Amino acid sequence: MSAIVLDFGVVFALATLPVIELPGAILVGYWLQLKPVLLTTLSVLGKIVQFLEDENYLLESKHKELKETISSILQPKEGFVKA
Repeated sequence: MSAIVLDFGVVFALATLPVIELPGAILVGYWLQLKPVLLTTLSVLGKIVQFLEDENYLLESKHKELKETISSILQPKEGFVKA
């Protein structure tokens, strides 16, 4: 039972790697003799996790950029109000 869970983890983890992604994960799943529907599902879920991580990184960087822009716009206004 634990070997099967380990095999599932391997397929899922490989699907999250940018170089290997779905094709590599599916090939390894076939090599590990996993059921095709299950290994495809695990591979797709791994790819979705990678996609969400990438989107989260992009959103965080855009959020930081937006905060800096707003801060730079508001700084001259604060100086003007104090004067």
